[in-house]
Amino acid sequence: MRITLNAESRGPATKGELKQMRKGGLLPATVSGKGVESRNYSVSWKELTDIFRSHGSSAIINLQDKEESSLVLARDIQREPISGKIIHVGFQKISARELIHAEVRIVLHGTPEDVKQSEGILEHQLNQIEISAYPDQLPEQIVLDISNISLGHPLHVSDIQSTSQYTILTPPETIIASVQPLRRAVAETEAVEEVTEVTAPAES
Repeated sequence: MRITLNAESRGPATKGELKQMRKGGLLPATVSGKGVESRNYSVSWKELTDIFRSHGSSAIINLQDKEESSLVLARDIQREPISGKIIHVGFQKISARELIHAEVRIVLHGTPEDVKQSEGILEHQLNQIEISAYPDQLPEQIVLDISNISLGHPLHVSDIQSTSQYTILTPPETIIASVQPLRRAVAETEAVEEVTEVTAPAES
């Protein structure tokens, strides 16, 4: 699925100009690619964050300005350290006829029996998986059923069903989700809290 994002071409900007741009609801962006000269753009911060929220940060975007449209993929997303708000995005121009590498989000579905019986706690250890695919076959997300995993039997990347649409690049032995014993999970949480109390600086 391709999503259109309107963009406006711009020239180089100073820090002050970029700050004013962000205050006005615009986000500085760049587009680069193989054999393509890097270009500067501004896009709507709200429109882009809505796209990421609905389709993930690996969404294939049709970047449209007054002169042309380009097929792009977000490669460099810069955020404010504290708030996490996006302050700049670097797009890579791609071709519909060439394979691309992208990270796709993982969505877990179902509840393991050990968790239902309060014998364990679910740990979601891998949120994204790297795949290779043509742009038109790149999934927005991969939904995995975790109903059958149990204590000592986690879900690995190798458990994902193969498909002709994409190739998985993440190592097959990587754990996606597991069920940990409830007592161990509580003990680890208490240990973290104790370390936090010991290392916390005194109030001045």
